[in-house]
Amino acid sequence: MGRLAAFLRKDVLLQLRDYKELALLLLMPVILTAILGFALGGFLTGEPVRLDIAAGLVVEDDPEAGRAAFRGALAAAELPPAQRLGLSVAASTLQPLELVTGVITSPEMGELLTVEALGAAEARERLAADELQAVIGLPEGFTERLLNGMLLGEASATLELQLSDASPLRAGIVRDVLSGFAREVSFQSALGQALQGPPPAPPSVSGTIERVRVGGNVPAVAFYTFGMAVMFALYVAGGVSSRAFLERLDLTFDRVLLSGAHPLGYLASKALSGAAVVLLQLAFLLAAGTLLLGAFRGQPPAFWLAAGGVSLALALCVGALGAFVTALNFRAGNRALSNVFNSVVVTLLALLGGSFFPVQDEASLLGRLGAWTPNGAALNGYLSAAKGLAPGFYLDDVLRLLLVAAALLALALALFPRRSVA
Repeated sequence: MGRLAAFLRKDVLLQLRDYKELALLLLMPVILTAILGFALGGFLTGEPVRLDIAAGLVVEDDPEAGRAAFRGALAAAELPPAQRLGLSVAASTLQPLELVTGVITSPEMGELLTVEALGAAEARERLAADELQAVIGLPEGFTERLLNGMLLGEASATLELQLSDASPLRAGIVRDVLSGFAREVSFQSALGQALQGPPPAPPSVSGTIERVRVGGNVPAVAFYTFGMAVMFALYVAGGVSSRAFLERLDLTFDRVLLSGAHPLGYLASKALSGAAVVLLQLAFLLAAGTLLLGAFRGQPPAFWLAAGGVSLALALCVGALGAFVTALNFRAGNRALSNVFNSVVVTLLALLGGSFFPVQDEASLLGRLGAWTPNGAALNGYLSAAKGLAPGFYLDDVLRLLLVAAALLALALALFPRRSVA
């Protein structure tokens, strides 16, 4: 135990003296949390995204003249009186101009699109100057042609749309909205003609809505604090294994064996030192997230107790992972595995565990795999604690972390050499 404590103290001090790695483990997660939390917070929490699209509406149509023309066409059509009467009533309820303006000025589109009624010449000038991203035109005869198309099966009306080449993304959104509107009008027209009348009203459904509370929401900054913390904790495993292999190269490992220490004690010191560094790292990042970014202000003591339990389990798991990579390095005779782990494996685990974006479908294969990664299980546990859920929701994640830690440690002990490998 004395030698193990000495090894542990040495490894922790070596880690704390590596200022470059300390900056990677402590400062980089805080910077990324601030960037991702504030830049992508709206996408994560479902808040409306404002694109500030400006569009002009040019109306050259005369709705009353169009209705009069439709009534003349209806009177000249060879239709039974009852059907003619039904089409006349249907035409009185259709407002083509209101159909178009209702779509582009709806509350949903109001979050994205600002529409201004303009003359044709002014609209073209402002579109050329990119003051407008789209110009929507209702040409002369629009009402007549739309009523004829929807009710008499004749050629339908056409919307005129001019788009700005300088803002293709915002202009494309207007195009997609109007294309969807046109498809819906065409579908309703075809359906009405097939049924020769308005479609039957859907049966009424009665019932009640029950709301079930499953925990509070987690702010974007809090989510990314957790996500970056669990991801950068994985880098500790690569650092521990890389330094261990350097000790093999400079014959430190051989001197340890000559002192009478057991090889597995040396490996255990790597696992424990990695766990100790991860605990310090997580404590710093959660404190920084609270003090600098306000991620966890107001959280009750129960949250901090749960977060401490998850942190301890994650630290043990990462320590075991570091011991496992160390054993692989010693077996392979080089530290390339440490470099591959830090450059490739950590990124894959971060994506699989949901460090950048929440894993939406936990029932899928990827969702289940992510829940068994060290960072994925820890992230789920942290989020459950932050939502104020019962301990049962995050104890499963803690158990997963401990099981993975035990499996990795067992593999490390089986693979690690019992004698000098110089």
